[in-house]
Amino acid sequence: LRPLIVSEVGGNSGALGIIIFLSAITELPFFFYANKLSSYFNSRQCFIFSCCAYIVHFLLIAIADSIAVVAIGMMF
Repeated sequence: LRPLIVSEVGGNSGALGIIIFLSAITELPFFFYANKLSSYFNSRQCFIFSCCAYIVHFLLIAIADSIAVVAIGMMF
């Protein structure tokens, strides 16, 4: 699905690679601090935050008209 979204806004395989790289890099802090975050927030709060981030992700991709907006949307 990502290649299709990137190509629809005029991106190429290089842009897709950068977007995938940025998506992976933005997930790293959550992996490293997962134990600390789970001690501060209960599972319900984490679930609500995840749902909100997923909604933002799809809304940004739905309104994307440039590769920059797609990149920002993919980082959520």
